[in-house]
Amino acid sequence: MEKMTKAMYFEIIKDIVKGLSEEAFPEGVGANDVLDFIDRQVELLDKRAAASKERAAKKRAASDELTELIYTMIFEAEDLITADEIVEKIGDEEVTKNKVTARVSKLVKAGRVAKEQVKLEDGKKRMAYRVAEEGEDVEAEADAE
Repeated sequence: MEKMTKAMYFEIIKDIVKGLSEEAFPEGVGANDVLDFIDRQVELLDKRAAASKERAAKKRAASDELTELIYTMIFEAEDLITADEIVEKIGDEEVTKNKVTARVSKLVKAGRVAKEQVKLEDGKKRMAYRVAEEGEDVEAEADAE
């Protein structure tokens, strides 16, 4: 059985209300009043759903823009570039290392970016990124971590 939505429940209630006699309603309220109320509630649900889809689409678009910006930065880098360096170059406090790493992971899975472990000057190891060569098995390199 599929999940019941509020709109589905309202449709069931409408059918029940249509089958009731006028005596079932309080004085001054008729079946048409209740049906109008239900229709208005379903309309509000539809509006909320549409607004939610629109917000989700905007969020996805912003995410895609950030992904492409990160790819461009990796493409333009003369050498390997780390997530910290990408965050620093973007210079927007909204863009965190976690956001950059998530977008780069998408790019690696898509085969557009390859990642390699590098040793920094302070001796710490970090993942660094570069544009993947055509036909390169970037997943194999990523698994070698």
